[in-house]
Amino acid sequence: MTKMVSGLLVLALGVGTASVRAQDLPTLTLEEALDIARDRNPSYLTAIAQADASGASVRQQYGAFFPSLSLSMGWNGSSRTSLSAEDEFGQTVTLPDPVSVRGSSASQGFSASWTLFDGLRNVNSLGAAKFNLAAAHAGADYQGINVDAEVSQRFYQAVREQRLVEVEEQLLTSAQERLSANERLFRVASVSQVDVLGARVDLASAQQQLDVQLASARKARLQVLQSLGILGEIDDFTLEGGFPPVFDPETLTIDDLVQRAFEANPVVAQREFQYESARKSSAAARGAWLPSLSFNGGWSRGQQNQGFGAVFDFDPGQNRGYSFGISVNWQAFDGFQRSQAIASANSQARQAQETLRLESLQLEQAVRAAFIDLQTAHSGLDLQRRATELSRQRIEFAQEQYREGAIDFTSLQQIIDNGAQQERSLVNAEFNFANQLVLLEQQVGEPVRPQG
Repeated sequence: MTKMVSGLLVLALGVGTASVRAQDLPTLTLEEALDIARDRNPSYLTAIAQADASGASVRQQYGAFFPSLSLSMGWNGSSRTSLSAEDEFGQTVTLPDPVSVRGSSASQGFSASWTLFDGLRNVNSLGAAKFNLAAAHAGADYQGINVDAEVSQRFYQAVREQRLVEVEEQLLTSAQERLSANERLFRVASVSQVDVLGARVDLASAQQQLDVQLASARKARLQVLQSLGILGEIDDFTLEGGFPPVFDPETLTIDDLVQRAFEANPVVAQREFQYESARKSSAAARGAWLPSLSFNGGWSRGQQNQGFGAVFDFDPGQNRGYSFGISVNWQAFDGFQRSQAIASANSQARQAQETLRLESLQLEQAVRAAFIDLQTAHSGLDLQRRATELSRQRIEFAQEQYREGAIDFTSLQQIIDNGAQQERSLVNAEFNFANQLVLLEQQVGEPVRPQG
């Protein structure tokens, strides 16, 4: 009977059982998964595309400081046939033969307009565009952190499911050993047929539980592939690596974590940039009260010919000229449109400021809450480790009692079932610590686990 129960006491919680590992499947580590996600995850790539679009807005605002230039080139032709004309006295007379008159013209030119001063609206609009670009990049960084957290969580979820597969395989092996032992004991009349039938039921139940867990592990790996953005390109893979090393959260300081979050978490920087952009937009709106100064000029040349000789003439140099001018414009009254625009811009700036303050408060609360959850997960893991060890010792004592006839097979099986549940709970407790660590690092914006 020692061999019958010993399988439960040596549950291997590592990765890589033969039942789910095929020799031709690729292996995947967490580091490799994170690298793939940065290249293929749709959410992260969408954030990058939005940042690129903001870069185009900055270039557009730079263009407002340069003069606008337009070029023109054109040709015209006409033909007119007349049967009447006016004589020297202004009288209309009929001509003996029709008279045809043809003419053509060609023209080329360019014009330029340059705003010399617009109440600093262009300067402030450029500043707003730059802050929007910085906010977009911060948003992409924040999305990258969220993607890393999602991939890490799903990877650890797959690790948990895989380790639970190994638990169920060990339980199945233990059930097979118990059945074999009871059948041998039944042949020598040491146990009853009831014990043999109970062992067979336990074996069938263990096989069913293993099948269910194998399916759960397969689905967990599919979720990993989906988070990487490569689902459908790879059918399956094997995990390489496990949960992160466990450490005592008391080695961390909550105030230090909050300060690090304010400095490292891109969501705060994103709100700060958005607030600065709103302030610049507000200043640009106030610039509408100032007059604008602009310069415009142009140059042209052209010619007119009898017949169609000027059509497609690329060097019409007979007539030429240029013009220039400087204008000052000030909108004295616009139906309170400027006032409304300034009020709206000021309101958006105040909203952005309050959004920044709200985001800071929410971030601090999230960091503190995640730290509490990590502490709770660590405490729960310690308790579960002790409970699992006690359960293993209890199985050893129960085995001795069963061999001596002090307890029956049903009582032994109940103790073994409880021990199996403790083993599953230990895997779940290890996963919970890893998951809470990921959530804390997601809020802080950088790793917090001790190095070395």
